[in-house]
Amino acid sequence: MSKYDGFFKLIDIYNTAPTPKEIQPFDMPTLLGELLINRMGGVAYEALNQNGTFKGYPKEFKTALENAHLANSIKTEIFKKHLKYLSGVFANTSFKYAFLKGAFLSTKVYKDGLRTSNDIDVLLLQQDITACQQLLLQNGFVQGKYDKQSGIIPATRQEIIHSRMNFGETIPFVKIIDNNCLEVDLNFSLDFKAKNNNDTISLMLSDAQRVEVDGEYEFYTLSLPHFLIHLCCHLYKEATTYDWVASNRDLTLYKFCDIYMFLKQYGNAEYFDVLEQEICKLNLYKECCYTFRNTSLIYPRMFEISGFKDFLARIEPQDKAFLKQIYWPKRKQIFEYDMDFEDWIFCRNKRAQLRLIGQ
Repeated sequence: MSKYDGFFKLIDIYNTAPTPKEIQPFDMPTLLGELLINRMGGVAYEALNQNGTFKGYPKEFKTALENAHLANSIKTEIFKKHLKYLSGVFANTSFKYAFLKGAFLSTKVYKDGLRTSNDIDVLLLQQDITACQQLLLQNGFVQGKYDKQSGIIPATRQEIIHSRMNFGETIPFVKIIDNNCLEVDLNFSLDFKAKNNNDTISLMLSDAQRVEVDGEYEFYTLSLPHFLIHLCCHLYKEATTYDWVASNRDLTLYKFCDIYMFLKQYGNAEYFDVLEQEICKLNLYKECCYTFRNTSLIYPRMFEISGFKDFLARIEPQDKAFLKQIYWPKRKQIFEYDMDFEDWIFCRNKRAQLRLIGQ
């Protein structure tokens, strides 16, 4: 058992919500802070509210989570309007694409109020980046960032080059629609740098599937096995890259919740067989093993999903040293930490715990 079991139960809407005495090792203010930092306030509200289990929790605690759930619902409504608009922009593209993460999760997996999305991620082949950039620019987007006081701030050429070289994605494209900022991220790599995985992305995009939302609009996303594999690659990239670790953005728990919620809806023995075949074909064992193994520590009820336990055993490499390693792309250095993964999640000074082991 983990000392964080009560907290993990609180962010699992399929579990019995914990009583205040079970929430260890957090006091109420710290607990609330962890939920909000990890973007899990809406999920915790649902978990506690669905069975009337707020008894014993302070009224202020319930109100804060209720407000988080309401804010999520409002933000999701805006996100879906933006998604509908962007689907129209991409309706007649000459290149293949797939909307990732929140576009599918917010419309097909989560109920409103449980998850928010700050942007819309698009997967492309590297050679199609220019065509997509032109499409967005023609439709009024600007490559840069949005600030409430200053408005849209265009990115410098140096920032644009740095992002493509070090993170395998472009500086976001932004546009104001009905006083709200729509941000679009173009992704062309599965890891922290733009290395040559064009063949992998080409295979994924060749199997992209059309998704219809409420009979109003549609867009392309990845097939169910490839969608989950991409989530694993994205989670692994951020969890094991020094830049994210240094800024404490590496293990935000909503990313693990995405994996769990997706598998609760689509996971079964047949699905895991197909998923294993695709992981083998793409040689993405480390990325997927890291994600599924650590997600199951947070959500042990994953082992109740038919076929998951055997699947996880089959994809685990013999050498598991990578599970506790962090890579710094800029300096090409490899670090290691020595603590349980659950403690690592809540460690707020991770850099001090890293030990350089190689270059």
